[in-house]
Amino acid sequence: MVASHPRGYSWVMHALVTILLALCCASALAGEQDLVRRDVEAGRIRPLADILQAVQTTHPGKLLDVQLMPGPGGQRWYAVRLLQKDGSRTEVLVDAVTGQEITPASRRPAGVLPMTELLRRSEALRAGTVLEMELESSPGLRAVYEVRLLLPTGARQVLRLDAYSGEVVGLPVPDRATLGRLKPLATLLEQIESRHAARVTELELRREPGGAPYYDMSLQTVQGRRLSLLVDATTGQVINEAEPRR
Repeated sequence: MVASHPRGYSWVMHALVTILLALCCASALAGEQDLVRRDVEAGRIRPLADILQAVQTTHPGKLLDVQLMPGPGGQRWYAVRLLQKDGSRTEVLVDAVTGQEITPASRRPAGVLPMTELLRRSEALRAGTVLEMELESSPGLRAVYEVRLLLPTGARQVLRLDAYSGEVVGLPVPDRATLGRLKPLATLLEQIESRHAARVTELELRREPGGAPYYDMSLQTVQGRRLSLLVDATTGQVINEAEPRR
C-alpha cells in the first residue's frame, strides 16, 4: 500500500531538494550538511523530510526556507519559514530531537521577564518612547533585552536590559591589556568569511560584565541568507552556531 502524503507534499520535497543543492554549492556549508546527515543517521535528530511533513499538515503554506539552529538553552531546532495565501510569513520552530513544535512560551529561556513586566519594572524605559524591543539569548550568554528608544529631545538611544531583572546592563570598555590581546580584525574576518562562505556586513565589539570581549557579527551568504555569529574577539572562536535570519 502506498502511503498517502498531505496535499502539496511533492512540491515541498522538490523545494527541499533545491535548497539542499544550493547549500552544497559552498564547501564550507557542505561540511555542516555532512555533520547534520551523520546526526540523522545516528538517530540524534529527526530527518528533515519527517519534520516538513508534520509542519505541512498543521501549517499549510509555501516553503520559503528551513534551517537547523540553536535554541536558547542549547537545544537544536528546525526553523521552517512558510508563505501564507494572504502573503504573510510564518516561522514554525520544531525540536530537532523530539519532533515537537516549539510553543511561543517555550522559546524563551526559563525565568525571563515578559515584555509587559519589563516595561513596568524598568525606570530607564520611561525616559522615552520604545521603538523596538528584542530578546537576545544565546547558549553560554545571559539573556538580555535590547531596546531602542526615542528620547523627548529627538535623539535615539539603545539600552540593554537584563532579561531576568530589568536592570540596565553595562558593556564595559575593554582595558588596554585586553585590547592588546584582541585578534587582528582583518585576519579574524578572513577566517570567518572563508569558513562560512559569506561576507561580514555588520559587527559590534561587545563585552558582558566579567566576560571576555566578543564580536556580534552579521553575515550574508552567496545565496542571500543572513547569519548572526558571536565570535570571541581574542581567539576568533565562534561562541554560538550560525543562526539564520531573514
